[in-house]
Amino acid sequence: MMRSRNSNSGGFKRLFLNRYSLFFFAVVILYFYFSSNMRKTIVEQQPIIQTQTQTQQQQQQEPQQPQSINKSQYVQKLIDDNKLLIFSKTYCGFSKRIKQLFKTIDGVTPFIVELDIREDGAEIQSILSEISHIRTVPQLFINGKFIGGSDATHQLHSEGNLIPLLKGANLL
Repeated sequence: MMRSRNSNSGGFKRLFLNRYSLFFFAVVILYFYFSSNMRKTIVEQQPIIQTQTQTQQQQQQEPQQPQSINKSQYVQKLIDDNKLLIFSKTYCGFSKRIKQLFKTIDGVTPFIVELDIREDGAEIQSILSEISHIRTVPQLFINGKFIGGSDATHQLHSEGNLIPLLKGANLL
């Protein structure tokens, strides 16, 4: 007697693969669904917390723009009124790098304007590009003079020229 291909052992394999592969497929789908939702939740919650904290800090530090002057005058007033001023964005790696540099210099606290948490941040960045001729952030100003971005500032520091520049501005 010959065995056919549709024997019980073949049926068992099909039953085993179908039943367990369906279970395995469901587990994989659920894993990716919940892990992606958890990542979205974590990623979405962190900036909200940061933005609220940074907005509160910014409101405490930054003077309100008088209604009588336009944005260009307001930006120029910020530059003129703050001896050490950094325009940056909270998520920018170069901005984080320059802020970290100034944390290492004792006695120096820059005035920081975070453009990404301001409603008029894009407009201010456009005005800055007219002043400094660069569009990127961070932008460092010392005594009203544009110094440069993160790389230029770190180069000044590595050459030993940043500390004398800060001392010359009576910041140290």
